[in-house]
Amino acid sequence: MENKYNENLDILTGKLMCGASPESAPIDFTFRIMNEVYSIQKKKSYSYKPAISKRGWMVIFIMIGSLIGWFSLNGDNMDTTSGINKSWIYSNSLLGSLSRLRFSDETAGILLLASVMLFIQIILLHHYLNKRFYK
Repeated sequence: MENKYNENLDILTGKLMCGASPESAPIDFTFRIMNEVYSIQKKKSYSYKPAISKRGWMVIFIMIGSLIGWFSLNGDNMDTTSGINKSWIYSNSLLGSLSRLRFSDETAGILLLASVMLFIQIILLHHYLNKRFYK
């Protein structure tokens, strides 16, 4: 039964194909299609804009680095001789537990030097990769 159905379908398809004439595309068909493709690509192209600019990241890194450096170097001076009341810093439980953390002068110097070298490497690698990929 299925074979008879296929035969009828083949006969019908053959009759339809014999009666149809071949169609030809207009002369500028490819040109019009390529124009449409290029216009769609131009509409969908987005330029990348970071949420935080380079200057913003630098300010954030400098602030964090200076706070870490200040707390590590001045952690022993708990009195108010500097004229700044630091009691609000140590009232927070997280910062209070961090205030008990003590660094020696050598450790603080090494951490500061390592963070400066890390930032320099980040800047140099960023510059190198931009030159390599965005020529």
